[in-house]
Amino acid sequence: MEGGKIADMDRPSFQKLVYKQLACDESFRRFMTAVAPDGTRPIVTSLSTDFMSEVLNEIRAVGGQGNVVAPWLNGMIVFSVAFGDDCPTPPPVLRDDCTVGVFLARLHMDLAHKEDPSQSYQFASEASAGSKADTGHAELVGVAS
Repeated sequence: MEGGKIADMDRPSFQKLVYKQLACDESFRRFMTAVAPDGTRPIVTSLSTDFMSEVLNEIRAVGGQGNVVAPWLNGMIVFSVAFGDDCPTPPPVLRDDCTVGVFLARLHMDLAHKEDPSQSYQFASEASAGSKADTGHAELVGVAS
């Protein structure tokens, strides 16, 4: 890879790399599993330092479901996110001001002992204390190098 480590890339460089992967690598395109209500497969690129609130706002803007691509170790990780309230048990509550990197570490930890690669969370902001938090479902789809 040109330009150093993926984790050290700025946003335009990372986005360019993601779209190059999408154009050239069919196996990478298969990681885009989230489908919006209009039938598209929205892609949100994110840096590890971005706040989850920003990512969630982008997913809301594209219809409530999207594929998030972020730097992870020496490559990229893809996770799908969908909003909904279809959880049989109350999911863990996370603050939406955590970074994508912290969220991915939590997701990785929560999925470590599960067969199912998905986990539901509620995202709450400090400003929304006492009000209903957004419930989202995250699924680890794949890791690309």
